[in-house]
Amino acid sequence: MFGNAKHNLVLKYIPPSAAAFFLLAIPGARGQTLDSLLPVGIPGYGTPFSVVADHRLELPEAMGFQSGAFSAVPSLAASAGYDSAPNTQAGSAVLAATPSLRVSDSLLGLGAYAAANVALYPQDNSQNTSGEMLALGERAALPDETITLAGGYLRGQETGFALGSVAVSKPVSFVLQNLRASDEITSGTLTFKPEASATCYSFPGRPAQNRTDTREVLTTAWAPEGPVQFVLRLGATQSDYAAPGFNATTDQVLRWRGRRSGGRVRVHSCLRRC
Repeated sequence: MFGNAKHNLVLKYIPPSAAAFFLLAIPGARGQTLDSLLPVGIPGYGTPFSVVADHRLELPEAMGFQSGAFSAVPSLAASAGYDSAPNTQAGSAVLAATPSLRVSDSLLGLGAYAAANVALYPQDNSQNTSGEMLALGERAALPDETITLAGGYLRGQETGFALGSVAVSKPVSFVLQNLRASDEITSGTLTFKPEASATCYSFPGRPAQNRTDTREVLTTAWAPEGPVQFVLRLGATQSDYAAPGFNATTDQVLRWRGRRSGGRVRVHSCLRRC
């Protein structure tokens, strides 16, 4: 499993690889997995748009190395424990290590993150897991326009502890690849932000489980003088499965009116249709 105290990649996030039932059960939101796994500061990744305000608890971490606008923060986490029934199999000790490196340059608008993980089960080597994650984002701030490009890669294993998964006797490998782009344009009191992303899930040795999600979003915001702000968000997601008969399309409309006060936004009305 992937995980340390701050970036807990417990492999509960990719479609399970067993029955075709799961192809129907996987929601489109799983295409946003990297948003919740990556640290803050990677352009293009972060908490998805929501009318619910949340607060992310940041644990203390090393300052790393800094030179002007550039910073590099390496880290290494190690743990040991005991799993009484890994994937319903016999118990075993667990030894895990997770090195990572976060790099950013605020002047260039660049952010990158790389991490690897290995978990060893000495009493049952078939339960061993390993994986790596890499993400890179670039944000270009122009007059009245902000362009963001980002890409990510994740390789890991799905385990029986995944939410909604069927029983498995050993970890199942998967690969996730993601590309996304957005362009936020401001004109007076109006802001337009088109976004597009593509996410590919693949399961080596199980091609019928493979899936590609493409997503398009257009957000329009109007902030006239005063505390009131109006937002209209249109979105569409297309899920293309390798297995025939499971393709799906989802459309979304989100409209809300907020009142800004003291740096906070209070939502007065919200409508969402899928």
